Amino acid sequence: MLLVGSNIGVGKSVVAFIPVSLFALLRFVIAMTVLWPLLRPAKIRMVKRGEWVNLFQQAFFGTFMFTLLMLNGVQRTSAVAAGVITNTIPAVVALFSWFFLKERPNGRALISIVLAIAGVVVINVAQGVAGASQDTSLLGNLMVLGAVCCESYYLILSRRLTQTLPAIDICAYTHFFGLLLMLPLGFSALVSFDYSSVSLSVWSLVLWYGPRQASFRSGCG
Repeated sequence: MLLVGSNIGVGKSVVAFIPVSLFALLRFVIAMTVLWPLLRPAKIRMVKRGEWVNLFQQAFFGTFMFTLLMLNGVQRTSAVAAGVITNTIPAVVALFSWFFLKERPNGRALISIVLAIAGVVVINVAQGVAGASQDTSLLGNLMVLGAVCCESYYLILSRRLTQTLPAIDICAYTHFFGLLLMLPLGFSALVSFDYSSVSLSVWSLVLWYGPRQASFRSGCG
């Protein structure tokens, strides 16, 4: 959660200067530069067909959709609001475990779910009372909440795969699929963007963001 929280601030700083589609694509390119050695043919051949289906679902929801929703969300809302909403991930995981895995939550988990829902409601009500502003947005909050749901579903799927595949391999495969999914969206910006318009400090944040996201994924199983 510390990594997720720090990435919110970094992501918001970067999307102020770089288009979301380009930043998202670069995030996958950088991550795959780190993870590429794990895509060895001998290991890939050992992955079963059913596992590939699961991996693609994880890639679509947990890397592709999560990245787009989170970056577009933090662009439209405050870092504080995004941070509070993102911290509801454990509660949403408990809720999804109840729904998808039929694991009934205990009393503490139920309380965390209720508090998480209440926290999201309070943030949006408070922003509504304060009035719409450039830094706060209901749409942005909903996008971040969507990213939280995608991340939670990724974690639920990971519980199945980590029984047969190492978490670091899952991370590599899902990021590879994520790169393929993101390429059509970010290619136009990749070839037309004026890279000289962005300062070195912002590029350093881009380089920091990709590997940190990948390291978080490799430990989430």
